[in-house]
Amino acid sequence: MRALAVISLTAFASAAPTTTISSYNSGAAARIPTSKGFTLVAKVISDPSHKLASSVNNRVVIAAHTGAGLNVAVLYPEDNDGSIFYQNGTAEQVASGETTIINDEATPPSPFGMQIQTPQAFDLVYPKEHSITINAGLGSKVSFETKRDITVLRNGLDVSGTGAFAVCNNTVPYYRTKFWTLMYTYAGEELAEDACVLVLLVPKCAVLKDLPKGAYSSHEFAVEVECYEDPGAFAGWLGKKG
Repeated sequence: MRALAVISLTAFASAAPTTTISSYNSGAAARIPTSKGFTLVAKVISDPSHKLASSVNNRVVIAAHTGAGLNVAVLYPEDNDGSIFYQNGTAEQVASGETTIINDEATPPSPFGMQIQTPQAFDLVYPKEHSITINAGLGSKVSFETKRDITVLRNGLDVSGTGAFAVCNNTVPYYRTKFWTLMYTYAGEELAEDACVLVLLVPKCAVLKDLPKGAYSSHEFAVEVECYEDPGAFAGWLGKKG
């Protein structure tokens, strides 16, 4: 039986450490780089004393195959290469937050979009949690926002903007084993505190390779996004004030 706690993300935000990356990007030449390609790195924002915090911090998001055109979003240790994503959309869509986050997969390369369940839809195995998949197609609305002075991923389906990404130690039925799975928690919902921690997803700069002839994907509307060379170097994410 999982221990459940109601998450008040507004209250949590006011109590959380306010560490920024000002020291990381200090100096006269301090400029945040941009790239069309990026991986996603998890930075824990739950209680730093949580038993899972150190196990999850700095893990990278990877699309794990679960069927034809289907993938679940899981997280591997930081020494692994994460899936390379890009933000897809026009200038107008970027401004309105109506872009999608795409990973090119399959042969020929095809768009696999990040899909976050709505507040009304729940994971089949964990019915109090909202799963995140990376499936064939454009996916749901996902963009970027600024939190704690850095660029992080934003769920466009979260109208209030007060929810959070979570990483949970869940069983993936396709593999019949546990993974660190990427989930979403909307404000006021219960989080399995013995198996999950809240995270921000930070873009790490990566090379978006040119597509081969015959690809179904297109990089015509791939967006240059702010990203970071080494998010793992950010100090203070496990509760150290700075």
